[in-house]
Amino acid sequence: MASDPTRPSFTPVQRRLLTALAGLIVAALAGAAYALTYDVLRDLARYGGVGERWAPLYPAIADTLTALTILSLVITRNARWWTRLLRWALLLLLIAGGAAVSVQDSVWGMAELPRDSVRAGVAVAPHIMLVLGVWLWLTMFKQIRVARPVAEEPEPIDQRGHVKVLEPAAPGPLALEAPAESGESAEPAEPQPESPFDFLDEPEPLIPFTPEEPAAPLDTVPE
Repeated sequence: MASDPTRPSFTPVQRRLLTALAGLIVAALAGAAYALTYDVLRDLARYGGVGERWAPLYPAIADTLTALTILSLVITRNARWWTRLLRWALLLLLIAGGAAVSVQDSVWGMAELPRDSVRAGVAVAPHIMLVLGVWLWLTMFKQIRVARPVAEEPEPIDQRGHVKVLEPAAPGPLALEAPAESGESAEPAEPQPESPFDFLDEPEPLIPFTPEEPAAPLDTVPE
């Protein structure tokens, strides 16, 4: 059968190369975003009271969690929609948070933010990101274990223009009549004549004689 001419066809080698190329492009975009937001997140950590020695860890933790979320989306691409929805929401939250911090630093500066709120957020951020990382890590193992095997490619359907030509289904085997059981004849059974000794088979009565009638009561007693 002829395949659909409008559907692009790639060899397995071409599919692998295109997938690897797309992955490299995404990695390049993620690396550029990491480089551009590194100073902003470090300054936010320093504004929240983190020392010069530990402030560079905050952008590294945030970008590592972003990369782990993207990897989790790749692994769960065939999972149910609510499983993918949580990961997409987390990825959008991380990107939106980084963008908001960059806008704040570029337009108004970090000094406009309330210091106490920033200190509280900077103090709790590593613990929240650790919990999210462990959750993504464990769920990725679960998705890899229950991943469905690759299904065989369906047989192409003959298509002429916009009309798909379907072949008629092959007729199934005809049902055969059940053979007659052994020992049974096809002809109906004839009634057998009565035997003169059938009375011997009749059950005997429990009382072979008739019971005696009770005597009539005497009205008068002779003196």
